[in-house]
Amino acid sequence: MTVESRHVNANLRFKNMERETALSIQRVRPGIEAPQVTLMRDAVEQVTGGTVASVAMTVTTELLEA
Repeated sequence: MTVESRHVNANLRFKNMERETALSIQRVRPGIEAPQVTLMRDAVEQVTGGTVASVAMTVTTELLEA
């Protein structure tokens, strides 16, 4: 039996210095790389007028029999 992983969903959560969620983006493509996340972080800082202290990415996958 062969098992493969299939991307289901991903989201990014940007938190401010008080550890409150400044912005949450859902349905992010799984291949996103650090430079794109950095650009989004900079945009969130400009829009909110605050500092983004951390960014977390959660990826949900499912295992399927191939």
